[in-house]
Amino acid sequence: MFAVAGCGGGGGSDNAAAPASGTETGAAAVAADTTAAPATQQAQPAPGASPASVVAPNAPAAPAPAVAPAVAATPSAPIQDFAVYKLGTATTIGAARVSGGVLSLDGSQFPGTDFKPGACTVGGGAFSQCASVPSQPTFTLCSSNNGGGVNSDKIRSRYVLFDPNAVRITDATVLQNRTFDGYENCGQDNVGAQPKGAPSSSLKFDAGGGLSLTRYDRSPARTDTLPAGLIDLNGETRNGGNTARFTLYRVNGRYLIVATTAPTSGPTLADPGTLTAFIER
Repeated sequence: MFAVAGCGGGGGSDNAAAPASGTETGAAAVAADTTAAPATQQAQPAPGASPASVVAPNAPAAPAPAVAPAVAATPSAPIQDFAVYKLGTATTIGAARVSGGVLSLDGSQFPGTDFKPGACTVGGGAFSQCASVPSQPTFTLCSSNNGGGVNSDKIRSRYVLFDPNAVRITDATVLQNRTFDGYENCGQDNVGAQPKGAPSSSLKFDAGGGLSLTRYDRSPARTDTLPAGLIDLNGETRNGGNTARFTLYRVNGRYLIVATTAPTSGPTLADPGTLTAFIER
């Protein structure tokens, strides 16, 4: 479970808009072409020609022309684009795309993928779990090491995918008096009253920037109170042999913190670090 105090460790909401403040930098976005073609002009009759509506006296009415049955248009497959974080890396690794039910991610393709806020599936057998944030296009893909040594059966967050139009924020004061739900390891570490698949933690900032972190990997849940200034949005935090980086975004009217940690000596198969998406309630 992600631990702020140790910068590592085992590892839904109202759409209330909050004022964007602080330094913002635009993220990459894929925008659809919305330019409409001009309407076709109606042809005018040539000079001297009789209008088509004039019918000779006593002439029988012409039969109505046959109308071909309408053919339903085949909708094109929806395309979804995402910015991506990967376990063991402190910054985004690029982009992912879902088109026609196929996820293109990190050089591989995964058919049978369906991403919807609050529900997601990924085919291909690479990921055993997929967690999604209600009402937000943010998804966490999880899997074990599949027999790859120590802790190989532990389900871990492998990727976080989110809206590429998210705007990065570097002023931590915007976090004051805000509460976040943490999505890590697809909620598979949860015990007690917190069900599997639900948020694995909550992060609450007070008016002075101090914070409390509640984790649901034990029963009863444990809460740590931490001082203001612990989270550095402009660099790395090192403590207890781990290096952590916190990146803040504003996306779809709410704030998103992507928290990554890794052993200072470098990630290993047994200890690859942690990857958590904190979404503002």
